[in-house]
Amino acid sequence: MANCHSLFQDFHEDISIGKSKKDRMMNSKNGLRKRIRKWFKDNHPDYEPKFYIQGSYKMKTGIRTKDDICDLDDGIYFFREPDVTATTLQTWVWNAVDGYTSTTPEHRKKCIRSIFSGDYEIDHPIYYKVDGQNYRLAVKNNGFEDSDPKEMVDWFNKQKDVDGKLIRHVKYLKAWCDNKRNKMPNGLAMTNSCVECKN
Repeated sequence: MANCHSLFQDFHEDISIGKSKKDRMMNSKNGLRKRIRKWFKDNHPDYEPKFYIQGSYKMKTGIRTKDDICDLDDGIYFFREPDVTATTLQTWVWNAVDGYTSTTPEHRKKCIRSIFSGDYEIDHPIYYKVDGQNYRLAVKNNGFEDSDPKEMVDWFNKQKDVDGKLIRHVKYLKAWCDNKRNKMPNGLAMTNSCVECKN
C-alpha cells in the first residue's frame, strides 16, 4: 500500500492560512473592534461591546478555500439584557462596520459579515449575557437563542492530541466539503464528525 503521508502534509500546507494573511486578518479585526467600540460609545453608550475570537480560527481548524478565502469569527458580547430586538442589535453592528471596506457588509442570519474582497471575511455574531443565564445569540428575525461558542472551543481543545492529528483531519474534511460544495456539511458538523470518529 502506498504511503501518502507526505502528500497529506503538502496538502495541509496548501490549505492552511499563511502568516501574511493571518496578519492582515488580525489588523482588520483590530480596526473593526475600534470602529465598533466608537460607534456604540457615540450612539448607544449604554451598550458596551466586548469581543471574543471564536470558531475555527480559535480552534486552529480554519482553511483557505479553493478561492483563497478564509474567515475569522469575532463574537461581540453585551453583558446586559437588550431593550431592542435581536435584528435591531445586529443592525447597529452593521451600521458600525459599514464603510470599513469598499464592499457592503452582509446582514446574515446569525452574524454581520465584513468582506475583504478576494482575501478574507470577518463575521460578527452578537450575544448578550446576564447573571444566571446562558449566552444568547442574536438571530435575524427570530429573536435570541442559547449559544456558547467558548464552550465549543473548550470542548474541542479537550479532544485534541499533542501531534495535531485531529486538527489536520478536520481541515482535510473541510477542504473536501469546500471542493465539492453543493449542500455539503458545514465546518461545525465536520468538526463534530471528526471528534466522534476519534472516540
